[in-house]
Amino acid sequence: MKLGELSKIVENIYVRRYRVVASSELIEHHARNMQTQNQLWNFGNKYLEKTYGRKHLNRPYPNNKTQKNYVINDIKAKFIKENYNLDRRW
Repeated sequence: MKLGELSKIVENIYVRRYRVVASSELIEHHARNMQTQNQLWNFGNKYLEKTYGRKHLNRPYPNNKTQKNYVINDIKAKFIKENYNLDRRW
């Protein structure tokens, strides 16, 4: 069940395994994180389409783990630079 599907009278949400209560701060934090995750997903899709899309069919796609990590780190760095104006993370 998603948080948006809950009725208005529900004040607490219990998780059985860890017995955690979702507070309003935690719900807001989760919503912000999901929004950022969706932005990163869309940014990554646009980057891959620009880099390896229909106009670049002759460009080799990363096949091994090292090449894939290089592309992933490049996407992360560009996302941080464009959205948060940071050249480096720390």
